[in-house]
Amino acid sequence: MNKKKLLSGVLFFLIIIEILISAFLIFQPSNASVFCATGSSCGDVQSSSYGYILGIKLSYIGLFSFIALLSLFILSSKKEIFRFWYLLACLLGAFLAAYLIFIQLFVLNQICSNCLIIDSIMILIFIISIMGPKR
Repeated sequence: MNKKKLLSGVLFFLIIIEILISAFLIFQPSNASVFCATGSSCGDVQSSSYGYILGIKLSYIGLFSFIALLSLFILSSKKEIFRFWYLLACLLGAFLAAYLIFIQLFVLNQICSNCLIIDSIMILIFIISIMGPKR
């Protein structure tokens, strides 16, 4: 398997993981800590004012965004214009992820392990997409 196909497979897998975690967070009760690491404050972080944009819970926005990202990823192998939109979506996602990590660490002073995983994977998707070979 060549490097290009391997990286495409890794990106596809990471985006699917993002979709699954976002869907899990939607259907998980806000006070449950099923997969929240010990010492984390998942419920507090997710129910804070930073857990919503325009009154919409970030997990809903994340699920929609990652499905759109997956669509752009698939389309980017067909037409070059979709690669531009895919990379732009990755860039915006990485900036938002970095912002949300900053909020957890320095504003809320609380960590949501689920959120940290989602945000870290989004940054990783961006890095792989920019650094990897053109599809």
